[in-house]
Amino acid sequence: GWQASDGMGGRLQRFTHTGGIVLAGNRLINTCSGVSYGRMLCSTPPADDPETALQQVQNGGESKCYSDGTGFASIQTEYVSKGVGMYIRVSELKNLTISSLDGDIGRCRDFLFDDEQWTVRYLELNTSRWLLGRRVLVSPAVVGIPDLKNSRLPVNLTRTAIEEAPGLDKDQPVSRQYEATYAQHFGQMYYWWGGGLWGTGSYPGDIVTSREAVPSEGQKEVELDHENNHLRSAEEVIGYGTHATDGDIGEVSDFVVDTDTWTITFAALDTRRWLPGKEVLLPISWVSGISWVDRTFKVDVTKDSIQAAPEMEEPLTVETIVAYYAHFGRQA
Repeated sequence: GWQASDGMGGRLQRFTHTGGIVLAGNRLINTCSGVSYGRMLCSTPPADDPETALQQVQNGGESKCYSDGTGFASIQTEYVSKGVGMYIRVSELKNLTISSLDGDIGRCRDFLFDDEQWTVRYLELNTSRWLLGRRVLVSPAVVGIPDLKNSRLPVNLTRTAIEEAPGLDKDQPVSRQYEATYAQHFGQMYYWWGGGLWGTGSYPGDIVTSREAVPSEGQKEVELDHENNHLRSAEEVIGYGTHATDGDIGEVSDFVVDTDTWTITFAALDTRRWLPGKEVLLPISWVSGISWVDRTFKVDVTKDSIQAAPEMEEPLTVETIVAYYAHFGRQA
């Protein structure tokens, strides 16, 4: 992903090793030495035409970034992590220190996800004595790549920007009206508008970059008529019981998040009450029903198949995921 100094950002869509040329949508970026991992920070010098900029980059000239036809930006590269689109446990993310643009601000207290698309919409921060008595939320749209080596989770906001965000009392729920106010404050699209996972796109940064798709005032009012935003607390849902097609099998011990899209892709299922010492993966797509009242999940697999499933391995890779699906005779 790349982020500009004014908060704009997006996902890299095409990478050419020779010359380090990257096209992210209609944005032209030189990534320096052909290294595609990391977060790129931009400043904004005078505009130029894209053909000249491309020629300069190909000839080893100054790195430039083409942004929505409004000009170019010099690029410097800050290498944050060598894992893009990592699968990380919620419990592991909670142990990372949140790093703003001007200092550390705390850790994650909780993750608020919507129960329709199983996507984390906000990180709720524990800021200790700072901002005491307030719920402090950060959208994944401004969250960088997790730096597991240094136990850091970068956020592209200053402490002042976080402090000046719309207030939310400690015991106040996150309403749709608050979400709209929050999005407007940070210049973001409504993530629930547009038909995609994030606005009109698939990645958190798309609600910042897709300005052409911002809804009209009339459309905004229609969207706000729906008060139920389906937000759930990951902290609360962890511990729910799990029912296979033929009986109880365990309880949810954790969630696994794809930090590329911030979707919850798996639940970690603790079966130690029935199978001592075993924790297995449960793809969220296999959840056939949820009772929020009874605090239970229903899954479309049998107890025997879960009992025979391989134990969860870490770090979770694409290869282990494919092998896990193969165990159940399904395609990942």
